[in-house]
Amino acid sequence: MKKTFLFAAFSLCFAVVYAQVTIRPLTYEQALEKAAQENKIVMIVIQSATCDQCNEVSMLGLKNPEISTLTSENCIVISVNSKDKSYALLDSLFTINNSMGLLFTDAAGNYLHRYAATTTFARTYIDQVNIALSKNKTPDTLFRRLQEDYKNGKRSFELLYQLTAKRNEAFIAHDALTEEMLNLAPADSANSTSFLCFLAEQVPLIGSKTDQYMRKNWQLFNQAWYQMSQQKRVTINSRIITKSRNKAIKDKDAVYAEKVANYSAAVNSDRVEAIKARDRNMIEFYRGIGDTAKFLSASVSFCEKNLMTISVDSVKRVD
Repeated sequence: MKKTFLFAAFSLCFAVVYAQVTIRPLTYEQALEKAAQENKIVMIVIQSATCDQCNEVSMLGLKNPEISTLTSENCIVISVNSKDKSYALLDSLFTINNSMGLLFTDAAGNYLHRYAATTTFARTYIDQVNIALSKNKTPDTLFRRLQEDYKNGKRSFELLYQLTAKRNEAFIAHDALTEEMLNLAPADSANSTSFLCFLAEQVPLIGSKTDQYMRKNWQLFNQAWYQMSQQKRVTINSRIITKSRNKAIKDKDAVYAEKVANYSAAVNSDRVEAIKARDRNMIEFYRGIGDTAKFLSASVSFCEKNLMTISVDSVKRVD
């Protein structure tokens, strides 16, 4: 009896430890077909191309019996990385390049929800799945109507304005859409601080048409910029830098990378931190394009300037 109990307890512990989300070896198109057949949604685990630790964290968070049961009953789960066939398609639809986390769509391919991070806490993932399931039951009909109207060739400033905002909320690429909206914007829009705030919230690429439009009148832009909270401004700048650096990496454009690095320094009021920010961005760029020599050189230089600041004699005096 005692042996039977111990075996059962061990088996239960083994099942709990190793129960994890079942990831199916399907393309995104196959996952959509399967989801339609089984009346489920699609959950896409996006593997980071640059952060192996983030991917390990993600797998740990998905190793949980509760989320395993939840997803097996409601989701077709697939995993994608930059080398998979589905990656380019998903990137064109939902801008997953240089990102990570979870993406959810319904069986028709409509966007439901996105969690652009990784965690070891299964509860967080469970919450994300439940949010996606809730949105599948009560879909954003306005978003879908706007996308359908745009697909059918309808164009108006109001339609593009609303669709731009919706795509931004969903982390879906909308740079071209924003520029298209600007072409239809009323002439006095450039004098509206609320419209300039809206453009800033779209996280325009550094040097893009939208970026130039919004900063054309520096005095007015600053007035609009400081209407937003400091936390919001920091978040927007951080996203602008990351997004623009990713573009530089994708294009392997060192000149643009320098421009992004200079921007990261310019938005930092502390001179020392500004220099650090600039150097860190160039290090990330070299790592992103796989230039090992320049990455190591820039990293060593960064460490020597910022971390190895105590002389040997100073250490000896402390000893």
